[in-house]
Amino acid sequence: MPSKQNYPCIVSFQSSDLSELSVPICLGWSLSDGQYKCITIIPEDEWLDGIDQGEYNLEDLFDFGVTAQDLIKELNQDCDKQIIYSSDPAWLDDVLNCLYSSIEQPHPFQIESVFDLFENHDYQTIVDTSTELYLELGLAPLEPEDQIKMWLHLYNELILN
Repeated sequence: MPSKQNYPCIVSFQSSDLSELSVPICLGWSLSDGQYKCITIIPEDEWLDGIDQGEYNLEDLFDFGVTAQDLIKELNQDCDKQIIYSSDPAWLDDVLNCLYSSIEQPHPFQIESVFDLFENHDYQTIVDTSTELYLELGLAPLEPEDQIKMWLHLYNELILN
């Protein structure tokens, strides 16, 4: 478990869909000071078949996104040698494998369930408190940025206080 002076690296993502052809559209992560980043990703050419162009505006992804390589550099700088936490570790592993395939390297992260951060709290308390926080803070549970905000608030409320 991370030191109580630092926030853990919590990673969230948005993919093009729920299929096996899904590709990353956005990746967000928390920083040790409690801030976070959420970055739109320019799709690699080989990913374009995995993006439903009716649901996503490719022009926006290209105009406002960064390359997978640039995102990887930033993620590596911010989360180097840290355990990263996700509400869906298996799917995050797939997302990171897809991203890192653009530089032909495996991702370097150990991924754990975000629920491991709250091992001293029962599961139902975590679920109830997270649901309350989404409502109280006006957050959208499917948005990576909002997921990270909620987990940081929950960590602050249940661990740091």
